[in-house]
Amino acid sequence: MSFPFVGNVVNARYSDPELNTVALTYSDGDKVISYSMTTEADDPRWVALQEDIGIEEVDRMTLEFNESHRQEFRLAFEDYASRNELVWVAEMDIYNLVAKLLVFDPDDESHTEALFKIKLAIFDSEVVKTSGNTELKTEVRRSETPLEALAAFAKIQAEDETP
Repeated sequence: MSFPFVGNVVNARYSDPELNTVALTYSDGDKVISYSMTTEADDPRWVALQEDIGIEEVDRMTLEFNESHRQEFRLAFEDYASRNELVWVAEMDIYNLVAKLLVFDPDDESHTEALFKIKLAIFDSEVVKTSGNTELKTEVRRSETPLEALAAFAKIQAEDETP
């Protein structure tokens, strides 16, 4: 089955924290068309996209998109902080961090947003970027809790350290 986006992808990125949907744009002559699809293994569009550009490219484009938005936020915040003379002191309380990881609630939007950020951080790590193990990367992508994501990351790290 052929899809019009194959060979014409301009951008493809995950559009939800669970990585279940991809928003993509493709070129159709002089038009750029937006398209959305699921990442279900049996969705022929997803299979075609994987064959066309690969999961790693979707990961890369997602990270670039999110980093661009983070950078815009940073610049706006720095501007606001400089105009309002705000001083921030960040202290990490490891106990509270671990406690939050242990009580993950998938129905709490702030928790699912935190899970998405954890997955982004994992995919930002050099060991994951250089890993060729797409099964473990998919395990991170599909993880439903922070602990599952970190466990999959640990597997990638262990594989990287294996001689």
